[in-house]
Amino acid sequence: MVLLGKNVPHYWRNSQEYYAEDSRLTAHSIVLQFDYDFLGPQFFEAPENHKIKNLLFKEDGGFIINNSSKDFVILRLEKLFRAKETQRIILLLEILHEVSGESATTQISFGHAINSNNNPDEIDRLNKVIVHVSENFQNEISLGDVSELVNMNPTSFCKFFRKKYQKPFFDFVNEIRVGFACQKLRENNNTITEICYLSGYNNFSNFSRMFKRITGYTPSIKKKVAFC
Repeated sequence: MVLLGKNVPHYWRNSQEYYAEDSRLTAHSIVLQFDYDFLGPQFFEAPENHKIKNLLFKEDGGFIINNSSKDFVILRLEKLFRAKETQRIILLLEILHEVSGESATTQISFGHAINSNNNPDEIDRLNKVIVHVSENFQNEISLGDVSELVNMNPTSFCKFFRKKYQKPFFDFVNEIRVGFACQKLRENNNTITEICYLSGYNNFSNFSRMFKRITGYTPSIKKKVAFC
């Protein structure tokens, strides 16, 4: 269960077993979307709402809803989809109040919102890049291959990506890799060295440096304390 900020790029994949040829597994999801100003532009400026505002207006990434709040949110999501009129707004506010608590969420993605201006061609190019990186980040990623994928030369692509994503392309690649490493650290099934190579790095010092730059932690500290 996750909370994503506005225009934060994301790409969902099921576990590997789902894609097996003989798999009979199915997937089901519930998505709740809302505008930041659905109660008017001044609503979240009220002092009583500062925690919700601080959570919703973060521009960098997504958050997993922790077990301490998950059951609360599940119950109200189920009620919300059956509710009508004002009761739907009340339930949404109850959810936002719950997940704005200090221990309710853990950051799992470190990317920035995309500035696409709702241009279909730009969104299509960015989607292709996100899918390509998400499916290939464990291997070497070539700037030439990615540029060719969106019919641009490398120089034009780098300028385009920096303008729309507000950072260089390979910073985005490192965010995907570090996000995957965080997932593996939560699962606690691999050593940190194994996670380094599973995340697409071929040098542990580079992995550790990127991990700390993006998360603020070293991998060893993150493994011990961040996901308790």
